[in-house]
Amino acid sequence: RRGSGLAAVEWGDFYGGHLESAEASLLLAPSPQFALRLDYEHNRLRLPEGRETIRLARISAAVAFDAHWSWTNLAQYDSESRELGINSRVRWEPRAGQEVFLIFNHGRLRDEFDRFRATEREIVAKLSYVVQF
Repeated sequence: RRGSGLAAVEWGDFYGGHLESAEASLLLAPSPQFALRLDYEHNRLRLPEGRETIRLARISAAVAFDAHWSWTNLAQYDSESRELGINSRVRWEPRAGQEVFLIFNHGRLRDEFDRFRATEREIVAKLSYVVQF
């Protein structure tokens, strides 16, 4: 499919309190090589300790250059931690059971002036090899 969507609403008891949750998701895939997904979640909690509203927004994009190379990206923000997380991953699969990943993670925290400041940066290389016997 070139596109799909989802919407859901839930409510009920939650750890001695009450939870109301609404979420929506939209997936766009104009070609087999590209996909874009948007997600949003809104949670309202009423607990004995107090009330809280938590929002989570996420966007992800995936590109498959061919059967061996792909690139996926994810950006996510949640209002509770006030953190924006960014993950970018390049995957190379030269043969079935052999994978090489290059991963970039970046975190940004929203400060009291509504500006995002860097909290972490990480580059990771991962090699995966399946051994059959």
